[in-house]
Amino acid sequence: DLLALSAAVVFALYSVALKLAPKGYHYIVITRKSFFYGLLLMVIYFLISGKSFHYHSLAITTVWLNILFLGLISSGLAFILWQQGIERIGSINASNYIYLVPLITAIAGIIALNEKLTLKMILGGVTILIGLYIAQKKSSQISN
Repeated sequence: DLLALSAAVVFALYSVALKLAPKGYHYIVITRKSFFYGLLLMVIYFLISGKSFHYHSLAITTVWLNILFLGLISSGLAFILWQQGIERIGSINASNYIYLVPLITAIAGIIALNEKLTLKMILGGVTILIGLYIAQKKSSQISN
């Protein structure tokens, strides 16, 4: 629970920091710097933690394709779109849309993995959409 809470706090701070970034920085430059420093911190942590690493797995093409997909498509595209959203509608309004992630994930699971649509999924999706509507309505009232 502490790790999830820490991740949420850091992501909130990151979103606010994006809005405070100098105007000359393009969101792709910010994404590249974020990924570089994140990778650097992960490598440092890996080296000091003493965790074992299976270097032989780096010789497998599928491993590299998975790393490239996760790094460039999943994470890279998500960060670029997130930063573009913050640039266009602001961090408060953009943060409301983070709640769509579970809904989109469920829909993708149904389409790509043939998962079954359940009543809980429907109720959860409706709850997310109602919450997003209320949050957007309140955000627009505050900004007016």
